[in-house]
Amino acid sequence: MKKKVIALMIAFCFLYVGCMTIDSGKSQNTSATYAEPVLSDVEEINIPFAIEREELTGRMLNTMAVCYSDSKVLILSNVNMDRYNEDTTPIIPEIRTDGIYLIELDSKNINFFNVKNKGTIYEAVPYKDGIVYTSYISNEESDGIESILYKWQVVYFDGNNEYLIDSGCSGRGTAPEIALAKGQPIYVCENNDKDSYNVSIRKIEDKNYVTLKDFSNYESWNVLESNGTSYCFELNDRKNGSSAIFAGNLDGIYIEKELPAICNSYSITDDYLVYSSGKEMEDAQLLGISLDEQKEKIIKQTKRWYRMTGTVGNYCLMVDEGFNLYYVNIEDAKVGQVILPERYEERWLSKGISPLSKESYIINADEEKLFKLTLKH
Repeated sequence: MKKKVIALMIAFCFLYVGCMTIDSGKSQNTSATYAEPVLSDVEEINIPFAIEREELTGRMLNTMAVCYSDSKVLILSNVNMDRYNEDTTPIIPEIRTDGIYLIELDSKNINFFNVKNKGTIYEAVPYKDGIVYTSYISNEESDGIESILYKWQVVYFDGNNEYLIDSGCSGRGTAPEIALAKGQPIYVCENNDKDSYNVSIRKIEDKNYVTLKDFSNYESWNVLESNGTSYCFELNDRKNGSSAIFAGNLDGIYIEKELPAICNSYSITDDYLVYSSGKEMEDAQLLGISLDEQKEKIIKQTKRWYRMTGTVGNYCLMVDEGFNLYYVNIEDAKVGQVILPERYEERWLSKGISPLSKESYIINADEEKLFKLTLKH
């Protein structure tokens, strides 16, 4: 083991984290010590298209978006970037999304979906014989109305034909977030008009949508997390400015929990909602709510956490303000750094994290490469 890894482990052994656990019987407060760092294996994943750059400036002409990942498949989209004139004014590409790729992780087979879209596609899930994707474009008919600045669509593509499932208007430049629950697509969307802000959680059945719940006068923060069965998302109440986290399944919403004033990120594991709160370092903490609402955990922290991503197991991955990678096991009240293989430590920035399997993740840490990271215990 290298000296700097040993030094990290020694340093973490001196840190202390207080953990309070409250169950339905109001059990006594307990404490937990800070966990040691965890080593990891890293494997590079080749993307099926080239990242092109301007010859003179080196500016990227296209980029990859991780649309979806699980233990079986990885879905990427090829997104064209703006080009620029000599006076630096942008040239908007006629086609923003130039194809979607579904990679079968075991066989390495690549299924190409020839989707040409004027909008940006960064959300897509496998469904039936094809994919369901969401996209958005600017709404030229918004007349400056803040609530309807963008148009979005939810589309099923079977490889040959596209079927419009849903559409609407949003005040944010993002498409509806989409995930899977028991193999069935679910999505959170804003349905705004000139007079109101509204959010809905919907599921797809065949080529139609079914609304699970509507939220009047709410805004969506466009982060939908799923453990494969249940899901969670955050909404902002425009009446009082407060935020709440919701959890549900294919039958509907079963948890609603008001969040602290500052929620930095959140996710879901097999058994818990997990979120990081605190504006100032002295207020930082990790909180967990069991999905059966029988237990609540609070772990005092010395960092604020971002880009939290759970899997089907007990772990979430997350980054600090320097994009350094950490893990949390909320059930065991363990938080620690993820140690990368030495060859990656100098250039690694965990820009994006996507779930794969129980203790594996897709890490978008390079503009032109993806990595599979597996925790080693």
